[in-house]
Amino acid sequence: MSDSLPGTKIGKKFTLDEARAVIPVHPNCFPAHVPVFTPEGWKKISQLQAGDKVLTHRLRFRKVVRTFTHEYDGPMIRLAYHRSDWRGDVACTPNHRFLTPQDEWKEARELRAGDAVLLLANRCGACEKPIPY
Repeated sequence: MSDSLPGTKIGKKFTLDEARAVIPVHPNCFPAHVPVFTPEGWKKISQLQAGDKVLTHRLRFRKVVRTFTHEYDGPMIRLAYHRSDWRGDVACTPNHRFLTPQDEWKEARELRAGDAVLLLANRCGACEKPIPY
């Protein structure tokens, strides 16, 4: 099995240290039932182990380097997002941080209806619709 899907474009690769400088790590932000796509099909994020392959935002299968498990017993926040051509939502812990257009990080619990946040997205290879990650 190939580590990438046919017809996908390869982007810039980052080392782990470079990625940590760009994308903050929030290991306690996603609930255990969040689905992740693997070569064997969908698995709950809580079932993944180091060495398992998962589909990345660049449509390539890559090995999980490390997993994090943190006990969290509290409310999850569901944020809805939309643009003229797409919409969706994300569930996260209240302390998950989002980047604002003012270049500030705000925790999910600080956001209010109408606040703008920046989301990373890739375009679907088939329909060109943005897919946030």
